Amino acid sequence: MAIAALSPITPPDISVIPAVIAGIFPFMILAMIGLVIIWFFLDWKWMLVPLVTLLLFWNPISKFWTFNSNTNDTTETIKLGTFNLYGLKKIKQSRDSALLLQLKSSLKTPQLDVICFQESNGFSNKLLEQLLDYDYKYQYLNSGVKIVSQYNIEDKGSFDFNSTVNSCIWADIRIKDNRVRVYCAHLQSNKVSSSASALMESGNLAEKNTWRGMHNIVGRYKTASKIRQEQSNRIKTHAMQSESPVIICGDLNDHPLSYPVAQFAENWNDSFVQKGFGWGTTYGGSIPMLRIDYIMVDSNFRVINHHIEPNPYSDHHFVYAGIEVK
Repeated sequence: MAIAALSPITPPDISVIPAVIAGIFPFMILAMIGLVIIWFFLDWKWMLVPLVTLLLFWNPISKFWTFNSNTNDTTETIKLGTFNLYGLKKIKQSRDSALLLQLKSSLKTPQLDVICFQESNGFSNKLLEQLLDYDYKYQYLNSGVKIVSQYNIEDKGSFDFNSTVNSCIWADIRIKDNRVRVYCAHLQSNKVSSSASALMESGNLAEKNTWRGMHNIVGRYKTASKIRQEQSNRIKTHAMQSESPVIICGDLNDHPLSYPVAQFAENWNDSFVQKGFGWGTTYGGSIPMLRIDYIMVDSNFRVINHHIEPNPYSDHHFVYAGIEVK
């Protein structure tokens, strides 16, 4: 756990080992909790060891697992959401009308002011236009990321990541008499989901192919992590120059203790840490307990609530939060 705690201050171009170990941090938490319970019944004095460990590492633990109470929305609440659509491939393949109605309800029931989408494509764009009707008449799309807003977009721009999938756009939006800048980011993908699934299904530590597969996954993560480090630095430098309060949303493709995410956390408050409850899992794919989708706000805002909604039409959960201008 100590090595994992070094991940936020260890750039990937120096070493990726702390970040890799931090990736299994949720399992370490569960292991410590299990030891507390076991020793409570066997010999309570030994229970103090894992219990003290949990207390010592509560700060990194709170990035994955926390207990907060939500506050109800008011007329002054700005409601934002972020959702990696996964191209809505599951809907495209099934052609299930019930899924369409469920998606429409999920997107419109919270009555969000702004939604940031990632992994958007021609099919999902056309479908969203039908489902959202005219509620979000202000939109900005570039390289697979999209911002839709009920309020006027006064200015906008994008970052070139040399990719048709991974990108970042920003928009200055006049929301309830407040001009705010919203960044919608989809940082470099790790491209390890299929490999991880294969290892979890048939991996055997006694076989060389299993270790070779694990080495391949770590290598891909290291390469992608270095790219995300550069991408997050570019976004952060740009955002720090904004004259308007800044909100950063999106799929950052890394866990909360990673260096790129920690760079944002230095200047922006994580809505899950502020108002989340329970495990913050946002990825519904083969890798369990993974939180890679974020809403972060600067010190001009106060987080009111945070929600994570699992769904059957993407491998990511729908994340949305309510914030207020201080």
